[in-house]
Amino acid sequence: MNEKIIVLLVGFIVGQLFSLLFLVIIFFKEKNNIFLHFNFKIIFEEAKKYKKFPLFSTWNAGINTLARNLPPILLNLFFTKAIVGQFYIAMRLMNIPLNILQSSVSQVFYQRVSELLKQKQSLKQIFNTTVLKLGAIIFVPLLIIFFWGESILSFILGDKWNLAGQLISILVPLYFFRFIISPVSTIFAATGKQHFALIWQTAYALSTFLCFFIGGHMNFSIQETSLIFSWTSAGFYLIMLFLQRIIVLKTPKEI
Repeated sequence: MNEKIIVLLVGFIVGQLFSLLFLVIIFFKEKNNIFLHFNFKIIFEEAKKYKKFPLFSTWNAGINTLARNLPPILLNLFFTKAIVGQFYIAMRLMNIPLNILQSSVSQVFYQRVSELLKQKQSLKQIFNTTVLKLGAIIFVPLLIIFFWGESILSFILGDKWNLAGQLISILVPLYFFRFIISPVSTIFAATGKQHFALIWQTAYALSTFLCFFIGGHMNFSIQETSLIFSWTSAGFYLIMLFLQRIIVLKTPKEI
């Protein structure tokens, strides 16, 4: 098994090196030497202006990925594989459609906010409108899942996924607030306030760890642990909304 992993890893690295070599060859084959057009003063100024992106955004993305993957990892320590599988399916069924919608809205919102910042206009209207529209879009579907998620999933996938249906209903508060607040979180990057996002993300990852670690040690059921996680996460997303609101009200006064 270890040998297979090593072979796959070596193959991946070699593939990446060949891709890099190909790009380098194409780069130097260009007739116009790109270095002749470099203005290192401008590059330095831009790097200084946007230094928060590598300093905060990279760490933020990494911690976000960690927080998203913590639940199934920690559940493996305290629950059976069957229960972990049910929880994983519940999260996947909620994540896939909502993430697609969130990503689309997030890109459009970021572009529009950037335009308004360049024009030194208020972000209040677009922020409020986007949040309210997202809430209106997702409210009814999640309300149905909250009351009938277990029945719907059992009907579609069979009775063996009954627990996953229960967990989907329990996780509704988390996904409701995540859906309406995450897409507008690009407000942090657009306004250069990535440090707020990093602080929030770190606290959220820690809270996720504590929810499952304490729930497991206290011998709570998977339903009880998921309920604590769902409402704790919902509370954290409300805190994020509060931070976003503060930034929106202070902009464009600070730019």
